[in-house]
Amino acid sequence: MNVINCIMVDDEKQARNALRDLLQSNFPLLNIVAEADGVSAAVTVIDTCKPDLIFLDINLGDGTGFQVLEKLTWKDCMVIFTTAYDQYAVSAFRLNAIDYLLKPVMADDLQVAIEKVQGKLSDRYTARQLEWFKEMMQGNKGHEKKIVLKDNDTIYFVKVHDIIRCQAEGTYTEFYIYPNQKITVSRSLKEYEDLLLPFGFLRVHHSHMVNREKIQKFIKSDGGSLLLEGNHLVPVSQRRRTMVLSDLKLD
Repeated sequence: MNVINCIMVDDEKQARNALRDLLQSNFPLLNIVAEADGVSAAVTVIDTCKPDLIFLDINLGDGTGFQVLEKLTWKDCMVIFTTAYDQYAVSAFRLNAIDYLLKPVMADDLQVAIEKVQGKLSDRYTARQLEWFKEMMQGNKGHEKKIVLKDNDTIYFVKVHDIIRCQAEGTYTEFYIYPNQKITVSRSLKEYEDLLLPFGFLRVHHSHMVNREKIQKFIKSDGGSLLLEGNHLVPVSQRRRTMVLSDLKLD
């Protein structure tokens, strides 16, 4: 297997030292060619050394990791973010195929991230991932908010606003997208519930989650159901009925 040349960017010397020790002790195929502690220094060494991989801290003393990426001439590389962001952001990274390490970096987490890199060095959708990542961390919500969904053949960048509903099918989740698209992904509905609830989604049944913006009416018969845009009829479970009516201010 080929050597992977990498650069570490972090304004904390202690964090760089710890990561270097982990890499040198456990990953002999990773060759650390340079380090940087800020935006300007990072852009210079990355464009000069042209690495395969960058370990990039999000918050730097003189700016952000986003600014580094925006200023680079050399973009033909993978990025693993190092971050101290909260659990919501971590869940979003995971579901959207962004490689990340939560500080302080643990050896097991590093192993998983490196395996991803080794399997994806030839992939070229990283730029789209970074575009999505910046949107999320800069707080762009509403109609332009995006999520990455992957089936066996394709990676989709979907506006959250366009998702009508999600349905559990065993360990898979089916996404119904406006106007008439369906995408099936190999992750549980629970994982997407944690990510999408802050953006206007409502779990109405063990197997169903809906976008509040797409609800057209509540139907009381047969235990209760919701009619959504696109003529989607979704059952409301007895256990969740009171919560749903309260949430929709229909009680």
